[in-house]
Amino acid sequence: MFLQKYELLFLEKYEILIYSFIGFFIPFFLAGPQLLVGSIVNALLVIAALRLNNEKILPLIFLPSLGVLARGLVFGPWTWYLVYFIPFIWASNYLFVILIKKYKENKLLSITIPSFFKALFLTGIALILVGFNIVPDIFLIAMSIFQLATALIGSSIVILSKSFINKQ
Repeated sequence: MFLQKYELLFLEKYEILIYSFIGFFIPFFLAGPQLLVGSIVNALLVIAALRLNNEKILPLIFLPSLGVLARGLVFGPWTWYLVYFIPFIWASNYLFVILIKKYKENKLLSITIPSFFKALFLTGIALILVGFNIVPDIFLIAMSIFQLATALIGSSIVILSKSFINKQ
């Protein structure tokens, strides 16, 4: 019994490291658009939300946006404006994960509600930052429609494939 518990903790630590590594380096491995990178990051957040407890997900909540910033990939010349959004992206990722956990028993709700609230939160932040001329208008689309799309795509892939696999 003790050995099984130790093995579980050991494997869980590796799982956290793997998710964190992937989350940070996705922008480096994929020279793709926000839609692709964001969908994969959101899928990873969903997987972690379904498998790990809240405090163990924290590195994954922080690292993808730091990877994007480090790589300077998704927003091209506007990447440095992302600095203003990073704390809010972290908060939206945490909100996304918490809501995934809350609605995990209902496929439709576990896809739509977390995605909607993540995008709504970031849209509000983008409206404020654009309104005060802190960031350019392009962030209204990047932090609203694209956030909703990437959250819906990422969560749909995981939730629906998990449902399909469970039926097999």
